[in-house]
Amino acid sequence: LAREGTTFRRAYTTQPLCSPARASVWTGQHVTTHGVTGNTFTGLRKGLRKGAVTFSKLLQRAGYETALIGKRHLGSEDESDIGLDHQDLAERKFDFNPPGMTDDYRRWLTSQGHGKDEVATWQREDVAAEYTRYHSAVRFPLEEHLHIDSYIGRQAVSYLRRPREKPLFLWVSFCSPHHPWDPPARYDQMYEPQDMVLPVPEPTELDGKPLSHRIWAIGTARNSPTGHGWGPPKGAVREMVENPELCPPSEEI
Repeated sequence: LAREGTTFRRAYTTQPLCSPARASVWTGQHVTTHGVTGNTFTGLRKGLRKGAVTFSKLLQRAGYETALIGKRHLGSEDESDIGLDHQDLAERKFDFNPPGMTDDYRRWLTSQGHGKDEVATWQREDVAAEYTRYHSAVRFPLEEHLHIDSYIGRQAVSYLRRPREKPLFLWVSFCSPHHPWDPPARYDQMYEPQDMVLPVPEPTELDGKPLSHRIWAIGTARNSPTGHGWGPPKGAVREMVENPELCPPSEEI
């Protein structure tokens, strides 16, 4: 595919947050125009504006079959149609969608006799300590073929092999890299930790950065991760936002 197609060596994003950036790819619009302002399923987050034109809709009009396999992560199921003839969704590594939302990977995993509790490494007593110590880097606890990215790859290959008469647009959207950093065993064992050269942070590298950067660095360095990332307790964040002098200088973080 790479040899016969086009590869992009550099990428730029309109917004450093998952759903808004993805919506910009689908629509060609900035976040202030397409309406997707965040990731969470709350009243604060808006989905794609009704009637939004996506490039997949334009491809459909041009006679293409359009499909997405993997992570869509644009919002709730009742959002406006984005122009896909086929979807096979595997939305999240670190959690599952709210009740009523489609997740084909979850249903398949259940059909294989496994559930959310087995892959939620941040909640499993046997690996939770390792998850915390290594900031969500922990080996996937099940067989490799059960990993979410293995599922996405298989489904994509199977879909590509179907006979068809129309030209095909297929978006294969893998969930990795994304926390938890949970490679299957054979990838987890490819390198020896002692052979990896880690970057040495500069004591003053956060100088002049926004307060939010320093607060996030404190959370990463000093607090245990959760299924959704890291960060200091909300009360501590609120105190530092209201009183910036409570945030220590970068050399102490």
